[in-house]
Amino acid sequence: YGNVISLGANTFQDCTALEEFTYANSKFNGGRVGLTQFITSQLFYNDYCLSKVNLPSAVSVIGSKSFMNCGVQGSVFDFSNTNIEVIQDSAFSGCRSNIVLPDTVTTIGGSAFSNCYTQTINLSSNLTSLVSSAFKGSKLKSVDLSSTSITAINDSVFQGCLDLESVVLPKNCTYIGSRAFYGCTSLTDVTMNGEITKISQRAFYDDTALESFDFPSSLTSIQDYAFYNTGI
Repeated sequence: YGNVISLGANTFQDCTALEEFTYANSKFNGGRVGLTQFITSQLFYNDYCLSKVNLPSAVSVIGSKSFMNCGVQGSVFDFSNTNIEVIQDSAFSGCRSNIVLPDTVTTIGGSAFSNCYTQTINLSSNLTSLVSSAFKGSKLKSVDLSSTSITAINDSVFQGCLDLESVVLPKNCTYIGSRAFYGCTSLTDVTMNGEITKISQRAFYDDTALESFDFPSSLTSIQDYAFYNTGI
């Protein structure tokens, strides 16, 4: 892309023949605001043939819906060479590629990976915020949050993840939100690390494969239908 240093919102939206994107310009500033360099909103929206993306290391924010409904099933979007800190709402919603994140990610926005096909996700100690519905309906098979700095599993974060079999909760977690694991019908193993005090309504509702649960001594509140129609 030669001297191009910025790409506006929706630049490549609905480019259904786009298969590979490489942007290595060291002067890239994306939709720069101050010192923040980011991939603008809906940049690759609906690019369902896109199978390979190379971004410059300067990228620190993935904008809302930037990779929504794009990607080829079985392909990998590897962002491990970047310094992404924030993934905004619906950034990878409906994305069919597997996603590799850097350890720099601190915030994952609402519905960021909802209905995403990625089966694994690497979440590091820098992660402090996992917003509601972040992975709702995704194809994750297992989630290890033990090294993250998250203190709460917010509402509907993993709701409807039908393939999710095991979850390791964060060490500092005190709260499991409403419908957090609602309808995770393959979930069999939940490892508690934190001092959980509250499990909200319908948190594990309809998790039919869940046959045991280690209730921590710190627990003071279990709300309506929290374990309704589980195997417990």
